[in-house]
Formats: sequence, C-alpha cells, structure tokens
Amino acid sequence: MCAVDTQHQAVSFMLAEMAISVELARLGVYRAAWDFDRGIRNTYYASIAKAFAADMANKCAADCVQVSQRQ
Repeated sequence: MCAVDTQHQAVSFMLAEMAISVELARLGVYRAAWDFDRGIRNTYYASIAKAFAADMANKCAADCVQVSQRQ
C-alpha cells in the first residue's frame, strides 16, 4: 500500500513542477510583451523567456513520457 502512495506522490510532484515551469515561462513572455507594448527595448527579457520556455518545454515533455510509462 505504501509503494502505491509513494508512486502517486512522485507523479504529483512531477506534475506540480511542470505546472510551475509553465507558469514561470508564461510570466517571462508576459514581461517581455509588457516592455514591448511600452516601447522599451525588450531583448533581455525576450531572450530569457525564450531560453527558459524552450528548456522547460523539453523537460516537461521528458517528464510526461516518464509519467506515462509508470505502471
């Protein structure tokens, strides 16, 4: 019984980390867009948002494969 609960907890943590990553990537994009809308040079925030979102998308895809392969 404990092994099953531990597996579900591990999956829950992975899903929570994925959700955090997606929200942080979204906030980075919003920050870059906000500066762009105000006419401020936004290459710094746009670069950070692009790099972070790409890294997190790759990590989330790998984590989703791990979650789907659990039994």
